[in-house]
Amino acid sequence: MTQITVIYFRNLVLILYCISSVISIRISPCAKWNTTAITIAGNGIEGDTPTQLSYPQGIFIHDKTKRLFVSDSYNNRIQTFPLDRSTTTGTTIISRISHGFKIYLDDDDDTDFPTVYIAMNGVSRVEKWIKDATHGIIIGDECRGCTGVWLDKEKNVYMTEHDRSRILKWSPVTDLTTVVAGETDKSGPRADHLKEPQGIFVDKTTNDLYIADLVNHRIQKWLKDAKEGITVAGSSDGDPGSDAKSLDRPYGLRVDEETKTLYIVDLLNNRIQRWKHGAIEGETIAGNNGEGSESTQFHHPTDLDFDSEGNLYVSDAWNHRVQLFTLIDNEPCAESSTSSTTSTLSTTTTTTTTTPSKSSTPSALSTSSTPSALSTSSTLSTTTTPVSTGSSLKSNPCAKWNTTAITIAGNGIQGNTPTQLSYPQGIFIHDKTKRLFVSDSFNNRIQTFPLDRSTTTGTTVIPRILQGFKIYLDDDDDDDFPTIYIAMNGASRVEKWIKGATHGIIIGDTCLDCTGVWLDKEKNVYMTERKRNRILKWSPVTNLTTIAAGETDQSGPRPDHLKEPEGIFVDKTTNDLYIADLVNHRIQKWPKDAKEGVTVAGSSDGDPGSDAKSLDRPYGLRVDEETKTLYIVDLLNNRIQRWKHRATEGETIAGDNGEGSKSNQFHHPTDLDFDNEGNLYVSDAWNHRVQVFLLIDNEPCVGPSTTPVSTGSSLKSKTRSGSNAVASTSERKSSSSSSSEDEEKRSSSRKSPNDESNRKHSKRKTRE
Repeated sequence: MTQITVIYFRNLVLILYCISSVISIRISPCAKWNTTAITIAGNGIEGDTPTQLSYPQGIFIHDKTKRLFVSDSYNNRIQTFPLDRSTTTGTTIISRISHGFKIYLDDDDDTDFPTVYIAMNGVSRVEKWIKDATHGIIIGDECRGCTGVWLDKEKNVYMTEHDRSRILKWSPVTDLTTVVAGETDKSGPRADHLKEPQGIFVDKTTNDLYIADLVNHRIQKWLKDAKEGITVAGSSDGDPGSDAKSLDRPYGLRVDEETKTLYIVDLLNNRIQRWKHGAIEGETIAGNNGEGSESTQFHHPTDLDFDSEGNLYVSDAWNHRVQLFTLIDNEPCAESSTSSTTSTLSTTTTTTTTTPSKSSTPSALSTSSTPSALSTSSTLSTTTTPVSTGSSLKSNPCAKWNTTAITIAGNGIQGNTPTQLSYPQGIFIHDKTKRLFVSDSFNNRIQTFPLDRSTTTGTTVIPRILQGFKIYLDDDDDDDFPTIYIAMNGASRVEKWIKGATHGIIIGDTCLDCTGVWLDKEKNVYMTERKRNRILKWSPVTNLTTIAAGETDQSGPRPDHLKEPEGIFVDKTTNDLYIADLVNHRIQKWPKDAKEGVTVAGSSDGDPGSDAKSLDRPYGLRVDEETKTLYIVDLLNNRIQRWKHRATEGETIAGDNGEGSKSNQFHHPTDLDFDNEGNLYVSDAWNHRVQVFLLIDNEPCVGPSTTPVSTGSSLKSKTRSGSNAVASTSERKSSSSSSSEDEEKRSSSRKSPNDESNRKHSKRKTRE
């Protein structure tokens, strides 16, 4: 089996796709296996007979023929065994190779014999073997000390060059081999380095590369075209360990592409670890009973895979065998139950800081699902007072900001001290208390900082959450502490936190890979369910969750579809929903109860770009509810764009000076907001900071470009006192939307969403 896209979720029927195997079961992230194994290959004694193995290094399940393929490394052959265990006598299908390590099977040619890719350690190369071949085809350049191999959906071949601490990528289109991770002949625990890597895995839904970074004792996730990796399991400082937060020489892995759950071969701890998405530690699903040859033990396991029934297979190298652990419990995780009304997280609400595992990292940015009409119990108020943080700014569509920023939060170095941040994903200004709230995503906490910049030391108001992304503040309770809504990506839900709470209230049902949240004036909660390409809406009156935009599990540039959406905004004057349609590179406006959206910024055909008419992965936004001007976080162009009402192109108001850490640059900005003096705040995620750009010119527009409100937008929302104010992040800031007629014209021509994967774009990086 090539990948684990086999997951069980309560109330869900997932449409699964695999590159080289047919999956017939969904594996829950909380599944359990028998802890006592059955030996399916090898007899525990090193040898070269058909019933023996010698230090097996790699395994791969071929579901079509129901056979286990084994890289019988020190016998220099590839063996197969039937999954039904009718015999433990192996069949040699490829012989006279030189120390094969990991293998990858591809049966897209639709034959009963898959194409086999072998990382050939003994001759430092990858070879491709097709049916009935008498020799292998050499792939790419030399791969010194080659130990790992994987393919992406475009048939690019990734190779682990263990001896030079890097990962190579060979393109069948250009016939060129390039370095995609690590720095040649440089090793160590730095984020841009690897140290003697082993197994690899490419997520075909995102093209993210996962690496078993052997001697750094961690799993690194490298986003597409990234310059450095993110630690998603193990220690980011390179230290080994045997506790739940640590690894000791991780040797192989598989990744569940739906839930992003990791399954890791922890070599020297002689165990298989499961690391759920957003978790700060792993859990043992097999082994961990000491080094040995009993049926509950391993002696240096090297690889793993799953069959179509969810059973787990592990190559137990120094015991010269492959072990099978049968699936015994596939119930969904308890935390996904719709009967629960609150989370089990506990917290303090003052200045407590947390020390999360260094293994947490952005998913892309990452990627979720829920049924179209779901129910749950909650204690939310059903009042319909307009939601607003309240502010008094009057801005206009031609305002200007200083192009050099001041850092208001974070010191530019990733960390978890009160002066540091780790990939901040969402921000929101609370004008009443004059404080900036930050979703410090990979420190799993919400931090606040004073707007007067009297200190850059943050206060933790909510700790121990699970990878919070966007946040929304509501202070209608007229308190000095707002109610906070958090799109909790790591827990696949939205939570509501009130003052003094020790836990959050779960809103609606599962929001798998939840990335965005917003409220309308009736307190309906909108949630971005990124993984299933849709926006959900939960009603506090009916307690039901419905689909507000997008079509479940359908993606692409059609006006009724979305593709991995991110930030959202609801215009409280019209109830129009604005969506940062990330991988379609556009902003979509969905009028209330509409069946499809209208493109109001970016390309309606799904293509990215860096010119004024284009966007490249828009990640967050604000909309000026008076002038309908849009303010857009243009992630991969590292800029903030203003898109005036009915304009055909945007203009840069911050950034666009290349990717970097200078005061006029961004490195993957993720969100923005404005205070009541009109200053612009931007979360600069990969620089681990929040930047403020001061308003320097608020004169109204002049001449033909003047918008309908020539004296300037009020960026307003009605507060409880009735004063005009800057739209609460939801209402106060930015937005430009084109009329339906204009936008329908813009969305008339479309390309296949698959075109995106073939394009070459120098700035392309996928989230995390």
